Amino acid sequence: MKNQNGFIKVNNQNYCPTSVFQYELEESFNTLENRYIKNLLCHLIEIIEKNKILRETKDNRNREIKEIDDLYDTIKLTLGHTFFNEVGIINKPPLNSQVLMKQTGYRELFIVDRLMRVILVPTFMNEIDMYMSLKRMDVLWELYVFSEIIKAIKALKYKIKESSWDEIFEKDDSYDYAQFVFDKVNNEVKISYQETIKVGRSAEGKLRPDFLLKCDNRKIVIDAKYMIKENVNTGDLSKYLTSIVKSKEDSSETEKLSDAVFAACLRDTKDYRIEIKSFTHLFNDNLLFNDNHLFNENHPSTRDALKYIISLFLLDEVIPNQDCGNRIRQRIRQKEQFIGYITISLPKI
Repeated sequence: MKNQNGFIKVNNQNYCPTSVFQYELEESFNTLENRYIKNLLCHLIEIIEKNKILRETKDNRNREIKEIDDLYDTIKLTLGHTFFNEVGIINKPPLNSQVLMKQTGYRELFIVDRLMRVILVPTFMNEIDMYMSLKRMDVLWELYVFSEIIKAIKALKYKIKESSWDEIFEKDDSYDYAQFVFDKVNNEVKISYQETIKVGRSAEGKLRPDFLLKCDNRKIVIDAKYMIKENVNTGDLSKYLTSIVKSKEDSSETEKLSDAVFAACLRDTKDYRIEIKSFTHLFNDNLLFNDNHLFNENHPSTRDALKYIISLFLLDEVIPNQDCGNRIRQRIRQKEQFIGYITISLPKI
């Protein structure tokens, strides 16, 4: 509106606003995760009610029947809480939600939902399907990368000599551990999944890389990252190259953990299949190597990219682009360390 004292000037006229829009942050329980939980609880109520006739034909003293009735009452009481009054319904779960995958309470209900979805799977599929259904997406990505590494080593004519897979239980933690040993003409390559390596002199100093590959005194780490290359933190990779060790005199020195570390990340169509940089000269060295069409000019494959990295850093195999490879191998012999990326396409289903 026009106003002599207005602070907005238009065509030599003063104006002042009659109202002003502003944003306010309000705390709300109506999140995607809470909507998903409400939908799941309503679905459980529906399942129990549909089987009400079946329950009534059985002996009500049956322990399982009583547990179902108690569960029904608990869910109804929970859904009647004022907390859920402002929470809507969502039909499709937010599968990439870190809250559902990791936060206590949400994760357990997320697993229940997944288990209900595999009830009608044929018996012979139950074990593997149930195992996969309980894994987070980033863990499934690790297992996929693991299978591609194994295929790459086998493509180099190495045969499996030993293999083991165990579940390790430690204080407040449990995780899968696997080791495969490959052999060709008495040359061994070892690959470990989630092997705990000691760092420094303290008992607490530990790292657990996704994949540690060894041949003689050479070591490389491949870290599975369920993200595009641009989102990978260099610090998350460099910790597998060196660590700082404090001596008794409070002085410090570096300890070499591996020769190279590579992030196995999601492939964007514009990404190179492989990139290699010198970590030793990270801030004053140009990119040493990148290639998108080195292995197959039409369809560069994940397996060939992994074959190249393993051959270059662990083995003395003949590699494509031998001149560039020889320059990098020369720098390896000079004790340089390297950091890089392997971009991997999602498997086609």
